[in-house]
Amino acid sequence: MGGSGGVFVSDDGGDSWFPSNAGLETLNIRAISVVNGALYAGTYRDGYYISSDQGGTWGHAEGALFDRLTVRAITRAGGKYFAATAGQGVLVAEDSKGPWTPTNDGLGFLYIVSLRAIGGKLYAGTDGRGLFESDDDGASWSKVGSGLEKPFVFASVTIGPRLFVATYGSGVYELVGDVWESRSLGLADLNVRALVAAGDRLYAGTTEAGVFESVDGGMSWTEANDGWSEARVRVLLVVGEELYAGTARGGVYKAALP
Repeated sequence: MGGSGGVFVSDDGGDSWFPSNAGLETLNIRAISVVNGALYAGTYRDGYYISSDQGGTWGHAEGALFDRLTVRAITRAGGKYFAATAGQGVLVAEDSKGPWTPTNDGLGFLYIVSLRAIGGKLYAGTDGRGLFESDDDGASWSKVGSGLEKPFVFASVTIGPRLFVATYGSGVYELVGDVWESRSLGLADLNVRALVAAGDRLYAGTTEAGVFESVDGGMSWTEANDGWSEARVRVLLVVGEELYAGTARGGVYKAALP
């Protein structure tokens, strides 16, 4: 898990955590990704770092494109590496250490807050212009759907063929045809920072109201915060049969999935 205190690692299923920051020149971590067995830490205005020993040590990825650049996510698709950045859009490289080049044809907005590879496509969530997709390994992008009230897309996820997004300010949406339809009934906070699927269930992490669960494909939501004292959720992760939540100031919580 990452946060303003750097990277923390657990080797006992989340029961205990310890800092693992050797080699990091900043502790302001905005994203943690696992790609091909290596860990990637995206930072606030310091590019990204790579660890090949499960977070034991970190090496800084060099390159002019990453000077003072915030990296929100790193993923891999079609044998290439992709980075979501704030200001340079999506960057692509053949190797995890670069060289990196922008790949923003059709994107139209260069502040990317989420990036995922799903079913042969790349999905880039922007900070104010909605969701974009690429079906040619990032060579070109097109906008997905219309109808997002507040198009700040912090996460995208699928359940089978159904596509959902989490937005900051207007909750969760599902793409129906070419139109985004709201799926926020029961959400006490429409500022959704994280969204994951576990089987046919959805879990939404909100800015001020904790975690919510949907068992009916987003049609309704119920609070799922038993035993939690920190409501400001920033990251959700499903590992095996457990759900992990990274929070703003309360550390990491975990809960057994049904």
